[in-house]
Amino acid sequence: MKLQQSIIIDRPMAEVFAYRSALHQTGEWQRNVVATALLAAEPIALGSRGTEQRLGQREEVSEWELEVTEFEPNSILGIMSRCGDMRVEERVVLAPDEKNTRYTVCMEMTGSPLPTAAFHRQTIAALVSFKRRLEGR
Repeated sequence: MKLQQSIIIDRPMAEVFAYRSALHQTGEWQRNVVATALLAAEPIALGSRGTEQRLGQREEVSEWELEVTEFEPNSILGIMSRCGDMRVEERVVLAPDEKNTRYTVCMEMTGSPLPTAAFHRQTIAALVSFKRRLEGR
């Protein structure tokens, strides 16, 4: 399954990138993330690794491995997540949009029983939550 979605965030690119790349804060805006632990102290960089505990559809907790696969400060963040046969590749691209930031996420998920429509709904809900959380700071 693949998905690309953009949203405009009323914050400078540096602030948006800093919040998205603060992986330990993902649970603030992504509902199914229970906890995140990095293997090295932040700030993250290319090759940074960690784990994330996520709550599944049946309320079970699964552990995901994370790896930062792309990292261009204030511009691009790529994260690959794995749990068993499931894999999610996420690429976030930031661009100026007048005084705001255009946040575009491209995601590809493989090995998951999650229906495409549910994957799209979850992704869009996380984007809206991310925007609201960041703009409300």
